[in-house]
Amino acid sequence: MSGIFDNGNVIADNLTFQGIVAISDPIRTDVPEAVAECMKAGIEVKIVTGDTSRTAKEIGRQIGLWKSSDTDRNIITGPEFAALSTRNWISVLRS
Repeated sequence: MSGIFDNGNVIADNLTFQGIVAISDPIRTDVPEAVAECMKAGIEVKIVTGDTSRTAKEIGRQIGLWKSSDTDRNIITGPEFAALSTRNWISVLRS
């Protein structure tokens, strides 16, 4: 192991890129119907995620929340939400 680390950093040279791996956590089959039932009952469904806004849009599209007519006005990031006053976050949640 000596010679591999320098001040806590990995020393690496003569490496060859081998590929990329991607994972997907598919939407459960019952979720779109459950979301539709909630919306039909008057419940406003929101997505809260630690993922990127692009990921949230795609999840929303797959479960019936995001439509092509929606705009980025419908998205707020975690840091933006955390910076809001209580009055403002209530307004954001209602819009």
